[in-house]
Amino acid sequence: TSPALAYASYPFVDLPPGNTSPCKLFPVNKFYKIPLYLFERTKYNESSDKFEGESIVIETQRLIMRPFDIKDLDIVSLLYGNPDIMTYMPCGNLMEEEIRTHLQKITSDWNEKPQVNYEMAVICKSDSKKIGRARIHMDYESDTAMIGWLLIQSEWNKGYATEITKSLLEYCFKILKVHRVCALCHPQNIGSWKVLEKCGLR
Repeated sequence: TSPALAYASYPFVDLPPGNTSPCKLFPVNKFYKIPLYLFERTKYNESSDKFEGESIVIETQRLIMRPFDIKDLDIVSLLYGNPDIMTYMPCGNLMEEEIRTHLQKITSDWNEKPQVNYEMAVICKSDSKKIGRARIHMDYESDTAMIGWLLIQSEWNKGYATEITKSLLEYCFKILKVHRVCALCHPQNIGSWKVLEKCGLR
């Protein structure tokens, strides 16, 4: 089954007078060849800024997200080399050499200007354990960011995906100041759909 799209939105959405749905159909995504149904952000809450400056080190109640570096082969291998974790990813699980190449790519992405791909290691604050990856992918032409995450299996069902998603939404709108945020989700990936819905995406 092809990946279905998903979502985009922010919990603070004002609809124009007389408009009962902010949903619009935008051009198909060039990679997945599927339509993106997105909510436009028209307003967001600026009363409590959590992030400062341009550098990404996102901190939540339990997690830190920071740029990948070349020393992160351990967590990247655990994620991208595991077929169970990569079941719903378009690329499937990667082989050892592919993982090394991917790590080099996502670390070098941080030197791009303007930066398109923001891939971050997700680390537990309590024990400094690397448990996953968070991602923001920018489309400057449409003023849209796509977000995503991966977690090692031992950390599933602990609320981390929700924590990551909420923080990425906030970062995209308040720091990157994009107009829309979307997320891609395979139709059979029920757990991820529920996370996105819980975070206010539709």
